[in-house]
Amino acid sequence: KQADVLNALLTAIEQDKSSAGYQIMTGVVGTKSLYDALSQYNKHDILYQMTVSKAKPSFGYMLDTDATTLREHWDKATETFMKDLADEIGVPGYYDSQNHCMFGGGLATWLYKGLAGINSSSAGYSEVTIRPGFESGLSNVSASVSTYRGTVSVDWTYENGKLDLKISLPANTKAIILLPMQYVSALSESGTVIIRENRAVSAPEKGITALA
Repeated sequence: KQADVLNALLTAIEQDKSSAGYQIMTGVVGTKSLYDALSQYNKHDILYQMTVSKAKPSFGYMLDTDATTLREHWDKATETFMKDLADEIGVPGYYDSQNHCMFGGGLATWLYKGLAGINSSSAGYSEVTIRPGFESGLSNVSASVSTYRGTVSVDWTYENGKLDLKISLPANTKAIILLPMQYVSALSESGTVIIRENRAVSAPEKGITALA
């Protein structure tokens, strides 16, 4: 049932983006859910456009109107939301908070879980699943997460049809690395080709315990 709902959401977004652009038409709770759902289905291209769009309402609009912190609402000070209330109660300058963390949950999580692809697969990050958001269209993403065991970091660059993925893990940490292979002609690890045309050609080594 959850998959059916998410598929319906994705279909609606795909149909709507041509007319409404990439404006975020959700509030605090809905925005996080929207980022989480689209990231789960690797729709990083849509999320990227949503994030950088300067059309109000959006995070890009906040940046374009000189915000240095997240606001409580999509409006900036002096705009519609609290201006009406300020006029009503007769308190000039009564505006919504200009330094509010609530809108940031979905966006912040997407940056390291979606774009960098760092996700905990078990308690305490003893196992991590890494599936970077190549679909974003970005050429470089670098992020790290501090865990109980140490720092997990991912740095990936995609240029001229070549992907360079660097991953650093704490000792005694297992990683499952997921890569979209449909357009990959060869995959190398530390300079050794281990997969060519979706078939293993070399024995796993240097920390790789399995290929699937």
